[in-house]
Amino acid sequence: ALRSLSFLVVFGTWYAFEAVGLPNTLGAFLAGVLLSETAYRQQVDSVISPIREDFFTVFFISVGCSIDLQLLFSQPLLVCSAVSALLLTKTLVTGAVCYLANLSPANSIQIGLLLSQAGEFSFVMINTLFSLGSIDALQKKLLVTVAALSLASTPLFAAVGRNLAASLEQLEQNKLGSLEARSRQDTAADVVVCGYGRIGQMVTQVLDSKFLRWVAYDTDPRVVNAARNRDLPVFYGDFQQMAKDKDMGKGVRMLIITLADKKSARIAKAVKKLHPEVK
Repeated sequence: ALRSLSFLVVFGTWYAFEAVGLPNTLGAFLAGVLLSETAYRQQVDSVISPIREDFFTVFFISVGCSIDLQLLFSQPLLVCSAVSALLLTKTLVTGAVCYLANLSPANSIQIGLLLSQAGEFSFVMINTLFSLGSIDALQKKLLVTVAALSLASTPLFAAVGRNLAASLEQLEQNKLGSLEARSRQDTAADVVVCGYGRIGQMVTQVLDSKFLRWVAYDTDPRVVNAARNRDLPVFYGDFQQMAKDKDMGKGVRMLIITLADKKSARIAKAVKKLHPEVK
């Protein structure tokens, strides 16, 4: 019943906008926004999810079919220039906005690349402009083709942004994670956690419940970046270098290594030998 009611709201709003001369897709979009703001949004999402993938498939098939291959092959320079200009402009503008919002440079670049493509609502705007006579048929084909190609490039730019952000975060953490800085961090903590994966996060939750000061290290810059964005004392660090640091044991009562492998066991033995007072 709730699924039928949801579709009734969407298609009813779609028809109402069509009846008054407004874009019907705008009506469907606003109906979705309306449903997402109700107290039943979780239930609506659960009843619609089985067929949501089908709608996604239909949408992306329609986007692929909207690409004018004849225009692409007859004027490749024009199409590629327009796509490049769109991607570059949106990347720079979005990245600048994120940076001004106090996000890190790595996160700003990643978000800028992830949102560099044209939005799905651009097809609605293009059709509206064409129906109003603001653009001709050739301009419509060009704009639709550019928007569709930019959407098709989303996985590529998302991967590039993710890898670039990880590299930048690793460089930044390498600068901040010097042995001298690490010593200062360790002296303010009672427990050092090596590895901030699923087990490491569970361990730190227990330490928080016992009001014990802790600091964690991980070699995955994405894990470190996610924790740092939540203002957690997680830093980029190599376990082998930590084992060789003679100043690491100052003020540290316990070292917890969450990785169960032979390398971690050797590190634990080395730390215990170098710092016998650390548990």
